Amino acid sequence: MNTKQVTRLLLLLIGISWGTNSIAQDQPGDYATIFIYRPKSTLTGIMRQTVKINGAEIGWLRNGSRMRYTIYTTGMTKIDLDNYMYILGTPQRERGADIKTLIDVKPGETYFMRIQLNIDGAGPGYSFVSKSLGESEYLDHKLFKLSYPEIIRVEDISALYAQQSEESIHEYKQERDFTIGNAKEKITKYVQQKMDTWQERGRYEKSAEYTQRVNEETREFKVQEFTDEAIQKFAMESLVTEGALIDYDPDNETFRIKMDGFAPFYLNVLSDEAPSFDTNFQQVDFQEEVFTLVNDNTFAFLSVEVFNPVNNKLYVYNNEESIAFNPAGLDLKYEPIE
Repeated sequence: MNTKQVTRLLLLLIGISWGTNSIAQDQPGDYATIFIYRPKSTLTGIMRQTVKINGAEIGWLRNGSRMRYTIYTTGMTKIDLDNYMYILGTPQRERGADIKTLIDVKPGETYFMRIQLNIDGAGPGYSFVSKSLGESEYLDHKLFKLSYPEIIRVEDISALYAQQSEESIHEYKQERDFTIGNAKEKITKYVQQKMDTWQERGRYEKSAEYTQRVNEETREFKVQEFTDEAIQKFAMESLVTEGALIDYDPDNETFRIKMDGFAPFYLNVLSDEAPSFDTNFQQVDFQEEVFTLVNDNTFAFLSVEVFNPVNNKLYVYNNEESIAFNPAGLDLKYEPIE
């Protein structure tokens, strides 16, 4: 696979935006074609043009010659024909007969540009003709010199594709990289990816089966499911007892425990068991954890069991008043259900 094929494949996978004036087509196979031709003429036989499209030189357009150009960009496209006059075999620049124009290239379209030069430089020197007329004239060998083969060129934008692809891949990785961002951003990326995959229609999935599986009700359920799954995943990865702040209220026999990245929670521990719990907190084992997200970067326990292996005591925390995180707070973007 050559460089152009690789970069076009990347374009198909992730999509590339080029700006407002000229963009790469999402489907490289759906290219446009520009036909430029100059029927034989006795009077203007001494005139030739260098043809440039978007600054790239395509070749010489001589009296009775033709060329076609495959283009993969759309939008406003610049076509320049710099005119030369051959006198005694020597080219002399003749700027007065230069042709400069813009066309709005659309995917899959064909454009026929007929060059009609006048020796005195009168008129625009060209015209765009209909597809039917253009095809008829372009294929009419009587209008062209057999000694001039058709010039066929393809837009070479592999370098630009490669640059854009590299930038897009970097952006794509950042969008999918769960290690980047705060807790809410990580959860959003996780849920977005899961939803994108879940909502895709299976290759062998019938329409009725798909609409039964994917609808507004089931999508809402899956968003909540994946959100809870993401919260559990990233909260567990963040759960570290080292550096925790532990305060004890002997009157209520309650520990206040605050760990980095988590809202504080309160655990009832009898006063005679408190010293062992406090001293051996780095060895305690968290079990049956259920988490929620309370702000952009802070998790909280909905319930948890904390086991002290030193005295074999199990302590249970359950905040029945806590409400699970509402995934409506995530900025999710997915295709509409069709």
